[in-house]
Amino acid sequence: MTRSCFGVSFVRWLAALVFAAAVAFGGASSVRADDARRNEEVKQNLAHDPGIQHGFPRLGDNFEVIGDATDRYNCISWSLGITDHWVNPETGPAYAPLSGTDRLYAKQGYYREHDLNWRAEPGLEKVVVYASLNPDGTIHEVTHAAHEEPDGTFTSKLGRCPLIRHATPEALRGPSYGVPVAVYVRPSQGDH
Repeated sequence: MTRSCFGVSFVRWLAALVFAAAVAFGGASSVRADDARRNEEVKQNLAHDPGIQHGFPRLGDNFEVIGDATDRYNCISWSLGITDHWVNPETGPAYAPLSGTDRLYAKQGYYREHDLNWRAEPGLEKVVVYASLNPDGTIHEVTHAAHEEPDGTFTSKLGRCPLIRHATPEALRGPSYGVPVAVYVRPSQGDH
């Protein structure tokens, strides 16, 4: 989805400044410490942003920023292991709204589960797909994907905003992305 993000240019400028200072005045350990501080600042800005609070009312500050804001890739790209280009969600026709998503993930070896089982299972890698719903409860539009990590948490690229880690797919349920509607599974690839 195309979404704007607060101060993306400021965040990029700040990241460049922090990196330059770390290279000039310290080693890798100071870069890691500065990255952690910067990520915490970005997290606090996101957690207190009215648009984020409205769009993701269950998120609160129960997440970790793990990647920069960028328009190079989005949530669908990230869930497929792609970080160099944007991949738009695919919504099929009303009679088979997940057909496009099924094809997209099948190309990467995923198959759709019969239920919404996103619990971690050894040897399996999962992606939870979200959609907005019509008033009758049917899928209107596929909107987002969250990738399960080996530790059972999930990572999501929030449009043009940062890449975050959150405990469960329920954290992003809300007006921005709708609700989890499908879980795609494949044998673990270790990409993320």
